[in-house]
Amino acid sequence: MTATYHFFTIPVYDPEPAEAQLNQFLQGKRVATVERSFLPNGDQSAWAVCVSVTPGPGSLMDAVRSPATARAGKSERIDYRDILNADEFALFAKLRDLRNELAQLLKIGCCTTPSST
Repeated sequence: MTATYHFFTIPVYDPEPAEAQLNQFLQGKRVATVERSFLPNGDQSAWAVCVSVTPGPGSLMDAVRSPATARAGKSERIDYRDILNADEFALFAKLRDLRNELAQLLKIGCCTTPSST
């Protein structure tokens, strides 16, 4: 799995054209990471944005949403082996196993989310 990197500069003053270009680029891409850094320079201040994209058809969210699920508006079990390439699935499996191991160690459900109460 080879990521490609794409760089954008979004000026602080009049950012709309650059924002539109970035948002258009992001549509339908499998975005792995987005890094941003503020570049202070008076009237020339801007955000530097680096987007890494992994290969694959369409966005990752579109890939995991089956047509039947989208029509019914409900979730169904997803076999990620059918959606992810071999490298992506290997990483997914490692993270899934780690999540389950930590849940057992902490004696909580594997899908428990922290709450503020």
